[in-house]
Formats: sequence, C-alpha cells, structure tokens
Amino acid sequence: MVKQQMQSMPVSDAKNTLGEATSRVSYGGERIVLTKHKKAVAALISIEDLRLLEALEDDADLRAAIEARADGTESLDELRTRLGL
Repeated sequence: MVKQQMQSMPVSDAKNTLGEATSRVSYGGERIVLTKHKKAVAALISIEDLRLLEALEDDADLRAAIEARADGTESLDELRTRLGL
C-alpha cells in the first residue's frame, strides 16, 4: 500500500462537501485532516485504516497487559477474588 500525502480541509468546507470527501477517502485512499481555525481537529480515514488502527491499538493493549502480568500485576478476576467482589 502506497501512503498518500494527507490533505487538509476546513470543517466548514467538509460540511458542504461531505459526500465528495467521503468518496475521496473510501475510493481514492486519501486521508483528510479536518481543520478549525487552521488547527487540526479530526480526520477522515477509510474503514480499512480505522480497522488497522484498532488492530494496532489492540496489539499494544495486549502487549501492555502481558508486560504488566509479568511484573506481578493481578488480573481483574484475581483482584475481584481478593477483594471479595
């Protein structure tokens, strides 16, 4: 997959061209950064990019949980049992 340069678009423009922007993202593979007063506030990305981002987050969470467990941290079930919950 070739990474394309991100385009910027003011939120006010996106309101008027949401259909076009959605097509650019979903079919053209673009990533659009929405700006408000020239400051980046959100982004339009494809569903594939969102799924990849979520998978990366899940992987990072899993690695953090494994590392915490290795450090002797209790699991939620163990904590509940110890606290009698």
